[in-house]
Amino acid sequence: RASDNALRFAFTGSGGGSSATAMANVMIGALLGRENLERAVSRARIHYAVGRDEIIVEEREEKDGLVPRADTFGQKIRRLTKVGRVNAISCPAGLPAPEPTCNAVADPRGDGLATEVNFLKEVR
Repeated sequence: RASDNALRFAFTGSGGGSSATAMANVMIGALLGRENLERAVSRARIHYAVGRDEIIVEEREEKDGLVPRADTFGQKIRRLTKVGRVNAISCPAGLPAPEPTCNAVADPRGDGLATEVNFLKEVR
């Protein structure tokens, strides 16, 4: 957060070219406040593969009605079970903070671990 130099959100992605798309989707959902971090990480994803000129869709995304609209425009659609993986941590109050609360989430698609950390306040 530029206003006070506080860390609010950090993430990492894997999965080749789709990792950047996956991270962007998580960041938009979580930072704009539309979704909690767990939902933003676990929701289905869509990725546009520029070199192949095709839309890659997680199979469960079809329920949202995005695939039929893409087919209407003649786009090639490829369905996969997983599109990118993202592990993230969110600290809404920022770090450092007097009473920090952070949430860590591992992508349910696999290849990640997350744990919650309790910050102890130093008493002098």
